[in-house]
Amino acid sequence: KMNVDGICLDYIRYPGNANGNTYPITSFCMEVRNAVKSINQNCILSAAVMPEMEANAYYYGQDYEEMAKYVDVLLPMTYTHNYKMPPSWVGEVVDYIKARANCKVQAIIQSLDDEGIFMDKEELKACIECALNNGSYGISFFRYPIADWQYEVIDEYIPIFDKIPPYVEIEYPQKDSLYIFGYRMMTLENKTVIIGYPREMIVNATDDRGIEKVEFYIDNEFVAEDKEEPYIFKLNKGCHQIKVISYDYSKNFASDETKICLFYV
Repeated sequence: KMNVDGICLDYIRYPGNANGNTYPITSFCMEVRNAVKSINQNCILSAAVMPEMEANAYYYGQDYEEMAKYVDVLLPMTYTHNYKMPPSWVGEVVDYIKARANCKVQAIIQSLDDEGIFMDKEELKACIECALNNGSYGISFFRYPIADWQYEVIDEYIPIFDKIPPYVEIEYPQKDSLYIFGYRMMTLENKTVIIGYPREMIVNATDDRGIEKVEFYIDNEFVAEDKEEPYIFKLNKGCHQIKVISYDYSKNFASDETKICLFYV
């Protein structure tokens, strides 16, 4: 059983004149939604749609408003090179669909066209800006591979979409414990007491996009940082409040702390 975050319906359209018959497309979205949500309510269902606005239902059988009742996200294929349109057109399409569809709208930008031409940095950034300024929930790209200079532009926008903080935990020594020469002896209340050793702290920090750094504080004073796993910190003798803060590359952060008393023998 796969842990699937989402399912995208692609090419659910007529190839030409649909004579206004939108029911088969809409009903298919409904049937897929019922099947998907019966298994996993959190699975995101999206659909790629043509960007031809008022002509879309007639030519392709895709009624934005009706499809939006059954999908979580509509993905208009705003391929500026195919349609020979400027970046502002991307925003126009997003705005048009958002005004009619009661779901999220996320523009697909044509990073690589059918002639094998990569969109340059200036045009790519303009397309992204036009999409976001008109309410695009996020940005998708068609198609891979994506050029290095395109990744440079994309990286500028990651903080806009990445709002999920990283995970961080003081993994060792275990909180609220008594350790004698490396062995955990018993549970204590509100502090960890170490006699002899361990004399190092191990921190577990993870994030889908990677951890930029982990900072260490003793009694609320910054003392060190670590940018590579394993995240290890040498403990000081005596009783101190130890705090760790992990940062991802979008500057989201999370913290954990504990009181540790270390006695040398």
